[in-house]
Amino acid sequence: LFNGVLGLLIWDVVFAALPGAFFNPFQYRPSDFYTPDFCHNRKQLLAQTWDSISSTADIRRIVRKRWQQKLGLMNPLVNWQHLNLEIIEVALERIDFAHWRAVFDRILRDLRNNRAGFPDLVHFPPSGGYCLIEVKGPGDSLQKNQQRWMQYFHQHSIPHRLARVTWRTS
Repeated sequence: LFNGVLGLLIWDVVFAALPGAFFNPFQYRPSDFYTPDFCHNRKQLLAQTWDSISSTADIRRIVRKRWQQKLGLMNPLVNWQHLNLEIIEVALERIDFAHWRAVFDRILRDLRNNRAGFPDLVHFPPSGGYCLIEVKGPGDSLQKNQQRWMQYFHQHSIPHRLARVTWRTS
């Protein structure tokens, strides 16, 4: 969800025609996507994007437009099979703007490593709000990148929890 919304928001940044970023028309990501240079090379474009977004209403406006324009096209941050506009709309109603920005900032700091380790579920309780949930089964433990995400959520007051499941014998 968060990767997908980010991908829709920064679509033009990801596919900016910078020198050396694309070598053929079939590349679905720029050659520097997983390097620290990705954000550095697009610093001005990212600043322009973030300057145009000051609320979840802005995110909603941009995401709806990009959804209509780009549905089904390859983007390294957008997994169309696991994303739908209805879920995005619910998420935009429930998740604070500051939480979106905090997660986006961390993902962009290290695209290769921070896209992984994100919690398994986003729960939207009937009473409102949301909670990110990492699910662990018997014998499973948090990986280092998951621990770092949990620590980051705590620092930014992003609701999260760890759900340990056990097998029940009947």
